[in-house]
Amino acid sequence: MNPVDYLNNSVFATLKISSINGIGVLAIRAIPKDTLITDYSLQAKSVPRLLSVSLHEFELILPEIKSLILDRNLFQNWHEILYFYSPNCEQNLQSFCNHSPNPNSFAMTALRDIKSGE
Repeated sequence: MNPVDYLNNSVFATLKISSINGIGVLAIRAIPKDTLITDYSLQAKSVPRLLSVSLHEFELILPEIKSLILDRNLFQNWHEILYFYSPNCEQNLQSFCNHSPNPNSFAMTALRDIKSGE
């Protein structure tokens, strides 16, 4: 899978101040039921790989994901190729999930449709 498709199909959430308690995992876009919210955890067997995209490919990344990438990386224009790790690799989202009697996810998989900002 190319980096743009990988990002657009795997990045759904980030850490933010939670209205429930402290810091929590918030959806940066709608997450359909049964979707894996992140492909990265401390138990992940693969080492995060460095992604590279051209400036043109970067424009094909969903705006919410581009915002996370731009927020967390410094870029040096090297032959118009950008190198960065997936936003999924920058945090262990599972460690910041708030508990609820009516959870919207389990084992980082959406139990129901989750709205952006939830």
